[in-house]
Amino acid sequence: MAKKRRLKQQKDNRSNSVKSLINFSSFLSNVWGATSEYNNPRKQMKKTLSALVLFALIANTLFWLAQKDQPRISAENGPMENFQLVCLGMGFFLWLAASFSSKDGGKKTILLSLALFHVSFFVLELDTRDFDAPLLNKSFNGRIRDAWLGALWLLATIVVFRQGKSVRAAFLDWLKTSSGIVMLLSGIFWLVSGLIDKSLLGRKDLYCEELMEVNATLLMLISAVLFCRTVPMRS
Repeated sequence: MAKKRRLKQQKDNRSNSVKSLINFSSFLSNVWGATSEYNNPRKQMKKTLSALVLFALIANTLFWLAQKDQPRISAENGPMENFQLVCLGMGFFLWLAASFSSKDGGKKTILLSLALFHVSFFVLELDTRDFDAPLLNKSFNGRIRDAWLGALWLLATIVVFRQGKSVRAAFLDWLKTSSGIVMLLSGIFWLVSGLIDKSLLGRKDLYCEELMEVNATLLMLISAVLFCRTVPMRS
């Protein structure tokens, strides 16, 4: 009899354990269902990307702050400007490569415009006056530089207007992506840099101006990398 009671008790215990496990699973299922909108892969990916971008900005800022006392750190053709040129150059090639792989006319125009956007900043940041190259200096400075850059943007504007709706749709698609948002964020750093340059935020500080620009160009590069990694726009 004692043995039968022990077996019955063990059976009841197993039954209760199974019921408890089922109830706990049901509880987890309800919790998961209630929080699924916060845990879906797309939102998790956005959170991860946001954290990575923020980490990149903080790390970049701390690195350059640690170098603040180095000679010529923010001078023309110095380390900070060279960093900007590297970011802009890499971003240009990424946008250009993405445009070659696109078959949609509107999307291709947007990608080529972004490549031109990077080239424009690259040319404006590049200081060739220290180079012993008269032709290069004439081409990348003054009215000649403004003329050929202006001609490229005029051509880009004509193409944009000719394609109209397809370009507008592709542009709005891109703005909604992580790549577009990061590019807009870079614009804030460029704006602050311009305000510092015009002494509208107090005394002009070349180092602070360059600090804003190294972050702006880093974000521009990240924008290009994000686009090439995800290709979120319609083909």
